[in-house]
Amino acid sequence: MHNDRFPQQWEIITNAGIDVEGKDVLDLGCGYGDMVRAMHDAGANVVGVESDQEVFNIARRGTVGIVVQATIESFIATFDDHSWDVIVCFSVLPYILDQEYLLFWIASHIFDCALLEIQLEGDGPGEYVDDDDIRETLERHFIKVDAIGSTLVPYRNMRRTIWKCSQGD
Repeated sequence: MHNDRFPQQWEIITNAGIDVEGKDVLDLGCGYGDMVRAMHDAGANVVGVESDQEVFNIARRGTVGIVVQATIESFIATFDDHSWDVIVCFSVLPYILDQEYLLFWIASHIFDCALLEIQLEGDGPGEYVDDDDIRETLERHFIKVDAIGSTLVPYRNMRRTIWKCSQGD
């Protein structure tokens, strides 16, 4: 594994009762592919999207699911007519120019839920946001928004919240 937070992320997902077996899962910004592998091993039909060439090459070598090299913006424009049971988007929102559009796209392309891990102050590019601001933003796009856990970014000594978002029960 290349993502030091992956074990925490996966534990939070499984403890929240999120079952991906037999489901179509999209991992936007899949990084090294740790979540793609785990979702595939759990029985999901998973596609990972990664824009960084070096990271993509590592993910592609070590992943049994499908990994596509593309920017998130170009991928969602190309696959606008496809819906997914679960969309994972961990720690990438600050790198997206039109975050509101991405959240709108995710909300309109899920059958089950979206899993979002969002950075806080000083953690990547972008402006300061706290969990209340994040919840408010997410509630503009999703009917149900729940914080299901948080991970520790050890080299920055900060926590990132993981949100489960859906359009209903």
